Amino acid sequence: MKNMFRMQRGMTFIGLVFVLAFIAIVVLFGLRAFPLIYERTQVKAAMESVVNREGSSKFTAKEAQDAFLRGIGITNIQRFNEKNLKDYLILEKSKEKNAPNVLHLKYQATNKLVADLQLLLMVDISMPLAKGGTGD
Repeated sequence: MKNMFRMQRGMTFIGLVFVLAFIAIVVLFGLRAFPLIYERTQVKAAMESVVNREGSSKFTAKEAQDAFLRGIGITNIQRFNEKNLKDYLILEKSKEKNAPNVLHLKYQATNKLVADLQLLLMVDISMPLAKGGTGD
């Protein structure tokens, strides 16, 4: 019994290497995934600023896109510009009389993890425009 306790005094070198490798993999994944998560958060905030804007219920597609570009312009996101935004951001007109129009954004973003392995973020956000334009 005493001999068994003496054999189990700590972690072996191989065990330590496995633990450090696991921590390194988690840190690498986190560092590569964070920019994608941050971008989605900023895009969603820019969309919310458009949706809650005064008079947003009467926006045309061009006005909604311009407001979104102004909102996203203060971030460091370079993905969107005047030429390609119409492919990503669409103003869907409501078919019902009292239903609000919907602002719909859909795109994909990738970030290299290691070698040929990529992280893919698929963003698909829809938000109804405020009826009164004041966020109600």
